[in-house]
Amino acid sequence: MRAGARGSDPGRDRPRRPALRRGAADDGYAAFLPFAAIAALRREGLPHPRCYFLIETCEESGPFDVADYFRHQRTPIGNPSLIVILDSGAGDYERCWITTSLRGSVTGVLEVSSIEKGIHSGDASGVVPSSFRIARLLLDRIEDVRTGRILLDEFHAPLPPGRREELRRAAEILGPGAFDSFSWRAGAKAVSADPFELLLNRGWTPQLEVTGAEGLPSFPDAGNVLRPRTALKLSIRIPPGVEAERALGALKARLEHDPPYGAQVRYDGDGTAGWTRRQWSRNWSRHCGQRRSSASATNRRT
Repeated sequence: MRAGARGSDPGRDRPRRPALRRGAADDGYAAFLPFAAIAALRREGLPHPRCYFLIETCEESGPFDVADYFRHQRTPIGNPSLIVILDSGAGDYERCWITTSLRGSVTGVLEVSSIEKGIHSGDASGVVPSSFRIARLLLDRIEDVRTGRILLDEFHAPLPPGRREELRRAAEILGPGAFDSFSWRAGAKAVSADPFELLLNRGWTPQLEVTGAEGLPSFPDAGNVLRPRTALKLSIRIPPGVEAERALGALKARLEHDPPYGAQVRYDGDGTAGWTRRQWSRNWSRHCGQRRSSASATNRRT
């Protein structure tokens, strides 16, 4: 197994030799890291306990088979004293960065319809309400469009003790260029110039994105018609501590209650809770302090 050629595009270029492709290394070449770490320890003559590596290759679609692998490998894995998950990132290459929390998500499809088939807009516009406008009205029930704040209390959770100070320390280290690596368009900017606020948003505030749509024809096929339906795939990131199923129920109730113009509105969804670490054990904290005194902590995505 070899890495792709330098300068190649892992999403499009066809490897000349067997290569580790996108999916097996979600966040860079994470699959190579544990082997490199063990090799470094042995090169320095440092002892290490028995290590077991599980490389999960589902990419962003979700680890639908990882539980089966754990069950199948239960005996050889045994009862590990430490589990390290290499599926996050680092703020820089000068420190040891430890993920302290991951957000969960509530996803689902919102479908709006008020007519059974399309009608020419010259005949029906101004009489039949647009299904897209109704969908916009419904989204305004759950999100403040000016700020992006989610308006349902069930999607919010308090910061655990110590997290705010960790975020401030991380913001001081990363500075205003913390997210310069994103593929910004010329002139575009983040929702805030404060790196602390951006880290807080990314780790501890719910955020909505429309990730898909149905009922909207392509440009060449789009005519002067009031479409019969609009369906939107909604994805809301939720902070650790939020009960995903409770949030999902609140979202469904808010969207489906008293539909504008009596339209048919339906929301079907599913939820996945996030997590936040508990306090490190004293032994592990002392070990980290001895090995790397410059350790820092931050929040990352899931």
